[in-house]
Amino acid sequence: MPIGSLSRHRIISSVDGGLYFIPSGSATVGASQSLAVTQSITYTVTSSVAWQGTAVSGSNYYNADMSSSYWTFSTADEDKKQFYVYYHSSSIHSFTSNAMNPGPGGSGFAPYIQTGSYRIPVKIETGWSAAQVASASQDAINSSPLANNTVTATCSAATVTVSNIRGGAPYYNPFVTGSGLSFTISTSGSGAFAVSEYVGAPDSGSASSYLLLDPNDKTSFILSGSGTTKMYFSGSGRLGFGTTNPERDFDIRSDDFAIRIF
Repeated sequence: MPIGSLSRHRIISSVDGGLYFIPSGSATVGASQSLAVTQSITYTVTSSVAWQGTAVSGSNYYNADMSSSYWTFSTADEDKKQFYVYYHSSSIHSFTSNAMNPGPGGSGFAPYIQTGSYRIPVKIETGWSAAQVASASQDAINSSPLANNTVTATCSAATVTVSNIRGGAPYYNPFVTGSGLSFTISTSGSGAFAVSEYVGAPDSGSASSYLLLDPNDKTSFILSGSGTTKMYFSGSGRLGFGTTNPERDFDIRSDDFAIRIF
């Protein structure tokens, strides 16, 4: 059902003491909001690990740690979090040196990393397979105290899928650098952060029928279907069809009236 229309029948009350029966599909009034969609990105490790130029199968994730390969993802929350995952050896961990500190807007040696981003280091060993690198990346993300309450990471073979826990459009685009890394946006995040769907307010003008008190006689009420057809129940006990002013106990006003007896 599109935003701005009802997905199910609704009954609403009004200040005039009426009940309005509104069918599904009827247009709504006021602002509407689509459900926030959570983003999911799949990162692929396409080859094995190399160290200091000694390629195992053509890849080099951290030829000197100072120029480590890395990839980024972002959340949709109000803190505008960006995380970058980078690789280092078991003995060297120098990605946080001055040469790698990003400038505002992602300038300098580490492009597309925003100032204030959160680091997620991944320790890998020479000769590891692509699947081992992917598995270590998943574990590092899920064990990060800053990331584990905003995203979840899952691993399948040589891929890592990072999914935001809450819906909304992320503040920053994903990015990868270095050979042997790529990504695909599986599901694009959209909408305002953590917003539920709101289709707008039901419109009494779209009602197919209604039941309401007579505004001129609060002891009487009107039951109406489509068009102008009305059934009137007066407080004095009179019943009117096609009139809101029955002059007899049973008063029918119609230009086309028939009684059928079978």
